[in-house]
Amino acid sequence: MLIPCAVFTGWIFGIDVLKRVVPGLVAMNPLTALSFLVAGGGLCAATGSSKATRIPVLCGLGIATVGVVILCRYLVGWDAGIDRILFAQSLGDNLMAPTTSFSFLLSGVALALLDWEMPRGARPSSALAVAVALLALLVLTGYCYGVEELYRLREFIAMAAHTAFAFFVLAMGLLCARADRGLMARVTSHRAGGAMLRRLVFAQVSVPFVLGWLILRGHRAGYFEAALGFSFFVVGAIVFTAMLTWRNAALLDREDAERSHAEEALRETHAGLESTVQRRTAELTQAVAGIREGLDVLGVSSSGALESSSGLAISANETAASVTETKTAVDEMRQTAQLASERARRVAEAARKTAEISATGTRAAQGTVAGMERIRAEMQSIATSMTQLSEQSRAIGEIVAAVDELAEQSNLLAVNAAIEAAHAGERGKGFAVVADEVKYLASRSRAATGQVRTILTDIQKATAAAALTTEQAAKAVEAGMAMASEAGKSIVSLASNVSDAAQTATQIATSSHEQLRGLEDIALAMEQIGTASRQNVDQAKQLETAARSLDALGQRLRELVERHKTSTP
Repeated sequence: MLIPCAVFTGWIFGIDVLKRVVPGLVAMNPLTALSFLVAGGGLCAATGSSKATRIPVLCGLGIATVGVVILCRYLVGWDAGIDRILFAQSLGDNLMAPTTSFSFLLSGVALALLDWEMPRGARPSSALAVAVALLALLVLTGYCYGVEELYRLREFIAMAAHTAFAFFVLAMGLLCARADRGLMARVTSHRAGGAMLRRLVFAQVSVPFVLGWLILRGHRAGYFEAALGFSFFVVGAIVFTAMLTWRNAALLDREDAERSHAEEALRETHAGLESTVQRRTAELTQAVAGIREGLDVLGVSSSGALESSSGLAISANETAASVTETKTAVDEMRQTAQLASERARRVAEAARKTAEISATGTRAAQGTVAGMERIRAEMQSIATSMTQLSEQSRAIGEIVAAVDELAEQSNLLAVNAAIEAAHAGERGKGFAVVADEVKYLASRSRAATGQVRTILTDIQKATAAAALTTEQAAKAVEAGMAMASEAGKSIVSLASNVSDAAQTATQIATSSHEQLRGLEDIALAMEQIGTASRQNVDQAKQLETAARSLDALGQRLRELVERHKTSTP
């Protein structure tokens, strides 16, 4: 992926050395660089943590499609022009080579089929990757040897040198992506064949390549003819192959010697082990005899322990059941005590409120008695006032009678004065006028006296009725006062009884609360006893299980001892 990034940098900034590596060689097409980026991304996804991703398949199909589209231009003449889209102004006649498009087709299919395996274990992706590697190696050989026919197909554009190198790296990546399968499984094997292949493959590829390049350079320089150069190449290949084979045979021989030495040491160790086993067997036979004696004692002890643990487990279960029943009863008593305590608290609260109401009623009764006393005093005062008013009314009546009598006498006096004025004649006219006025005043006084008498009569009647009503009210007040006094005494007595009842209810509530606390302590203790009982049951079960295991172990050891005794000669 670094190579296409460098090529894109060269196309963007116009750096020719990044586009074609060596001046005068073919530059890499931008679409080729983009396809390498896609192939590298798909290969990274294929070797990531999630190997079941679809990204390698999509990337492989993408670059394979690019290869097919470009090949259509060279095979059937249909040109889609996709390799002239990027950097069209500075691209010129730099198109994707047919060998490049064919390599992309093979690489894309290999990437898409990376995890596909045929029924007999064959993997098409490995074969396609090898084909791409061989084609890239052929192009690189053409550039190194200067043979244009190896990297250019007829008159078409040639594959760029760094494009061939990138294809070779991509092919190696496709092979190593699944190194434990396919062709690479033989290379990564830990056996002798894998070791030999790892030693020979690089030398067998690189040495003939370098030897052929040197001979070709010497021939072109005129140092020897082609036949002599070819002879040199054959002899050199033979010598190199013989030396390489000899070296590998020596390594294999040394490894075989080491393996033989290890087998001899293993045989000696095995012999020593057999003697040791025989000695240990004799010692074991003696030990087994002692173990059998101990096992007999262990069997008797384990049987007794098993019976004891079984009885203990049964007793623990019964105890736990009794504790559970007792705890249930205590819980019910605690609930009942809670209800009783709550009700006692409510009764105490109601008694307290009743005591407060009784105290209020006592104060009200005392106030009523005091009010009735004040009313009785007021009624006595009213009666006294009514008596005084009656006496004053009689005095007013006497005064009115006197005034009436005075008016009668004034009237008689006026008549006499008129008579005397008539007798006096002209000199008695003034006195006649006075007599008329006196007569008028006498008539007015009589009329006023009549009205006053009428009013006084009404007042006397009303006073008499008020006196009678006052007397009856005084009697009613006396009776009400007596009743209020009795009611006050009853209310005081009731308040005293209610206060005593409130104190008793408070004591009952306190006792119920203390009883509830005691029952809660008992319930907590029963809970602890229940927990301890359950723990005892669990321990009894564990003890029973251990006893059974011990008994089974004793039986098993007895069987093993008997078996060893039978198998020992």
